[in-house]
Amino acid sequence: GGGPVADWPVGREVTTYHTLTLPPGIAPLTYSLRVGVYHEGALQGLDVLDEAGAPAGKSYELAEIQLVRARGRTDKVIDRPALGLRPLPDGTPVAEGLDLDAVALGRERVTTGEALPVLLEWHGLLAPLPDYRPILRLTREGRVVTESEAAPVYGDYPTSRWASGETVLDWRQLTIPADAQPGPALLQVAVRGGTPICLGQVEIEGLAHRLTAPQRQIETAMPIGDFAELVGYDLSEAEVAAGQDLPLTLYW
Repeated sequence: GGGPVADWPVGREVTTYHTLTLPPGIAPLTYSLRVGVYHEGALQGLDVLDEAGAPAGKSYELAEIQLVRARGRTDKVIDRPALGLRPLPDGTPVAEGLDLDAVALGRERVTTGEALPVLLEWHGLLAPLPDYRPILRLTREGRVVTESEAAPVYGDYPTSRWASGETVLDWRQLTIPADAQPGPALLQVAVRGGTPICLGQVEIEGLAHRLTAPQRQIETAMPIGDFAELVGYDLSEAEVAAGQDLPLTLYW
């Protein structure tokens, strides 16, 4: 009931209420509840300021939330259309006691160097399960372009902890190598020693790489660890007033 932020009088305290819907399949782990504010016009996150007024990230942690496994029977089902999940035929077995019921690709076209988001809906048929570490991979003509092997849910919820009949939503990211060749690639999932299951096809798009540094105002030679070097920068303004932005271009 506070009205638009632009209409808030200075000094007014406003209470807002928010509801987060947790779909079935969220792993029973500890999560961080955070709040952030963005500008409606540019959709850019605003800085959270510390006690000294310095930027301290784009969100503020309110609390840690421990999700627990639902007790007894629940009639709630995963809203697959809302999550973009595409059902697979009758639960596709990936390993003994482990079925993959649905999959969602974050995008069908991905640029080299980007991360491809993938959502997997798993179903454990018995307990205890072995500690399966599903492999998500991209292949082309039988050769692996890139792959990632980890326990479900960012490695935090091993299959050995699942209850019998449990459904688990598993968000993953597969980074495309910067030197991957453009063209179509098949997305597969498997466990070690098992038969890969094809999840779909994505198109890898190449990114133009600049291999020589352009002209810059100030040249530097500042190594950053063992992976990069700051070779120069441009400073468009020598003097700025307090409260103004200072445009700065860095060349890495």
